[in-house]
Amino acid sequence: MANQVSGSPAERTFQYQSGLPSLPVPTLEDSLAKYLDAVRPFASPEEYQTTAGIVGRFGEGIGKELHQKLLLRAKMKRNWVLIHEVLHSLLKNIYPNWRSGGWTLHIWS
Repeated sequence: MANQVSGSPAERTFQYQSGLPSLPVPTLEDSLAKYLDAVRPFASPEEYQTTAGIVGRFGEGIGKELHQKLLLRAKMKRNWVLIHEVLHSLLKNIYPNWRSGGWTLHIWS
């Protein structure tokens, strides 16, 4: 279908996707700071201090290893953002549970 305003052919949704640069991977420190900023309005001072301690340990421990894996993924894949893959794999198995009136997560092999 032609674009009726300009007379040019219709553009496809992801037509220019390959020409766009990949998003940069944020530093681990920036990601952790943004997480804490997002948590602050919802946490009491005690909860925030506990959360900040957990985030600090994560950043010094397994977080470093996971961040290195993310950097490696970004080098090998154009789209390094994994979250949509994880969410899709989880959410495709969530459906309303009429017995409990809530939502249930079912994971099938």
